Amino acid sequence: MKILASMARKWLCNSDQDGTDGQALVEYSLILLLIIIACLVIVTETGNVVRENLWEQTSKLPFW
Repeated sequence: MKILASMARKWLCNSDQDGTDGQALVEYSLILLLIIIACLVIVTETGNVVRENLWEQTSKLPFW
């Protein structure tokens, strides 16, 4: 346990004092959030197209 504590202290002492490490983490998380939102929008719109266009066409098939 002391090894982990000393490694954490060493990492904290070596980090930038002006907070650029934290800023980079926030920027990366915001980019990841934008990617997730874009993927959700794409999947939602694809589902809407399938439901509105293709699903109605399959309900008109003779084997229903």
